[in-house]
Amino acid sequence: MSIFIYLKKLFSLFLLLIFIAGCAKTSPNTPAVIKDFDIYKFSGTWYEIAKIQKDGEVLKNTTINYSIETPQEIKIVVRGQKADEGFKKLQSSAKFSDDRKTAALQIQVFGPVYKPYNIVKLDAYRYAMIFGESDEMWIISRTKTISELVKALYLDYAKNNGYDINKIIWIRQN
Repeated sequence: MSIFIYLKKLFSLFLLLIFIAGCAKTSPNTPAVIKDFDIYKFSGTWYEIAKIQKDGEVLKNTTINYSIETPQEIKIVVRGQKADEGFKKLQSSAKFSDDRKTAALQIQVFGPVYKPYNIVKLDAYRYAMIFGESDEMWIISRTKTISELVKALYLDYAKNNGYDINKIIWIRQN
């Protein structure tokens, strides 16, 4: 093999590695997910209070219902109102990444494609913070509002974990 062909292959490999490195997402600090998680206490209806989400619509009066389908599968139904229109319903499922006592989940995007859905804050099963990919985060509550103290604590936690809190969308709950 000539030196020219060898250098060409080496250069092609170098370009491929640069391309792959450029496609890799940088993620914020990886916070610990909730241990000693009880899916039965977490099940039920939650109100979406705030989110950072790279895609999808912004709905108002949004609720998220979690129900246990099988020992390893959780059904997720998101219901919200489009601006001056009727309600929209989205359904997905999630599975545990590890064991059922750890709140590290994988949510189904479509078909066999899943993405992270990690419950990182959970206060007496009344308020929760969920981190998805590096640019997705949700704050949910059992009630339509959260206190200013909880809001401040959760915003601080998100910021300390690399999330841009200026991108947070606050959901209107009437």
